[in-house]
Amino acid sequence: PRLRKAKAAWWRSLLLLGSVGAASGAGRLWEALAPLPAGNAGCACGVLHDRLVVAGGTEVTGGVRRPLDAVVVYSSAQDRWRQIGRLPRRFYYGAFAAHDGTLFIVGGDDGILTRSDIWAVDLSGAGKKFAELRRPVGYTSSVRMGGDCYILGGTRDVRDLSRLTAEFLRLNLTNGAIETLPDFPGGPVIQSSL
Repeated sequence: PRLRKAKAAWWRSLLLLGSVGAASGAGRLWEALAPLPAGNAGCACGVLHDRLVVAGGTEVTGGVRRPLDAVVVYSSAQDRWRQIGRLPRRFYYGAFAAHDGTLFIVGGDDGILTRSDIWAVDLSGAGKKFAELRRPVGYTSSVRMGGDCYILGGTRDVRDLSRLTAEFLRLNLTNGAIETLPDFPGGPVIQSSL
């Protein structure tokens, strides 16, 4: 029970790297912030106009996974989270990227289906359809470089890991164009670091 409580507290806390003693040059350390409103894994997150935004994710209670659709923003001045909206659908374990004041969520799962849609969310908390992948993808990896989001691997269905892929895509975050790049040469991957 103590370990379960500790794990729950860990998942509900978001830790950020902060600077301590900048004038003295004293190095960096981890600083605990206010806990997220709900335990969360597999969310999309990014910094939009100097504000930390977390969208979607999944909360696990009693062994049951509950997909989330909340969009929350962290206020460092008040050390608290505030909900600013809801995603157009639930989202967890998809690709994501923050760019030019917008958080893009790509594919992922909604608790029923692994999805192929791409949504753009801003600080108003509103989401609008941005683009569409040719096929659904979840448990994928992503990284933003310049104005593009690179998406690697994952699975076509998060409930069927026999459908893993080595697909490599580039999503233009300005116009929504999607380019298929050569597959990852190491074969199918899931939630790798990019």
